[in-house]
Amino acid sequence: MGRYDKVSFLPLSVMLQDSARAAPGQVTFVSGTVRMTYKKLDVRVIAFASSFKHLGLVKGDQVAIYMKNSAAILRSEVSR
Repeated sequence: MGRYDKVSFLPLSVMLQDSARAAPGQVTFVSGTVRMTYKKLDVRVIAFASSFKHLGLVKGDQVAIYMKNSAAILRSEVSR
């Protein structure tokens, strides 16, 4: 058996939710003057998921986001 045979993988969404519960006020993201806590990030992820669901996407569908790499993604809304 190799060193990583027993490593389990969690979806990113589960890791974020666990972090938001364990340390909601801890800063997870800093970009210039933008600072975001685990809780705020979790709220944004839930908002994105809700918007995607409203558009008819289901678990397993793939989504591409095309924009400059910046903190703006955390403040943006899903286009309908």
